[in-house]
Amino acid sequence: MNKKFFLIASIIVLTVSIFHKTSNAQDNKFKINNLSIEARADFVFSAHDSITNSGFNGKLLNFVLKGQITDKFSYSFRQRLNKILPASDDFNSFYNLFGNTDFINLTYHTTENLSFTAGKMTLAVGGWDYDLAPIDIYFGSASWNDYSCYQFGIASSYETSDKKNVFTFQFTNSPYILNPNEGLYAYNLMWSGNFKHIKTTYSFNMFEFRKGKYVNFIATGTKFIFGGFTGYIDFTNRALFEQEQFFFKDMSLIAKADYTFNERLSLFVKGGYEVNDFPVIEDPLYEIFDPSILPGYECAFYGLGAEFYPLRGKNDIRLHCFFAVNQTPDMLTYQANAGITWRIKFKK
Repeated sequence: MNKKFFLIASIIVLTVSIFHKTSNAQDNKFKINNLSIEARADFVFSAHDSITNSGFNGKLLNFVLKGQITDKFSYSFRQRLNKILPASDDFNSFYNLFGNTDFINLTYHTTENLSFTAGKMTLAVGGWDYDLAPIDIYFGSASWNDYSCYQFGIASSYETSDKKNVFTFQFTNSPYILNPNEGLYAYNLMWSGNFKHIKTTYSFNMFEFRKGKYVNFIATGTKFIFGGFTGYIDFTNRALFEQEQFFFKDMSLIAKADYTFNERLSLFVKGGYEVNDFPVIEDPLYEIFDPSILPGYECAFYGLGAEFYPLRGKNDIRLHCFFAVNQTPDMLTYQANAGITWRIKFKK
């Protein structure tokens, strides 16, 4: 594992050097919009019942590269350096290498309005909490953690001329896939709206978890922006078409509000509720409607925190702290966290 880590790190360092040099050449046709390495380290404390855990740990270490090849082609790439997966054979070794990759894709812009993308990408699922990069999530929902949101596939997007609406259709591997040749797929349709005080990200998703069986998401995320205040409300409903009751049996509701002072200090509160109200049936032949949030699950979480940017007008360094509570019918868990995020930007 260590050899693989150093191999990947060496390739990335070499890539950084080559791209940084070529991007400054006068005859270079490439354009680098973002070339950076970002990391986050936290001190974590958690407690439930009489059990406590604490310690310093590194949360994430990412390499990010985004830009344009020509006026028609753009690319994006993000690699997690601290997420090396073990390989059992040559095929899985190749596949697991991409398991460390959040996204790596190429987009062809046919017109100013229409584009096509191929590669590994984020599944087009509605919700603002879902859209946050892992390095920016402090405490999240179980559904955010319980399925793989980065998948290989193809997509097409249409943006209206006023830049206020984007419609996206994706055809990708299913997030419930265990083997890339298993032949399970996802079909995602999303609308993103950008208005003066409101931004939206709504989707309908069909995730195949067994041949011909789909768990369907209706996911809505609405963000409100008024001066220094930003807030959003996300709602996700999960169901099969065969269910007698399609709505409100298996769902997630998440809300967050934050206020920014002088572009450096922000305070936030966040909470959520998730439930799968279908009964737990001890029968191996019983059809589970949602492979990620299992029947009988119920959880509420809430907390508050702060972010501070020491460098005025820059997000290269971020300090954070928060306190949160996670409550299920059987357990009450408290967590406190303080940490630092830094971004080394070779190009921006």
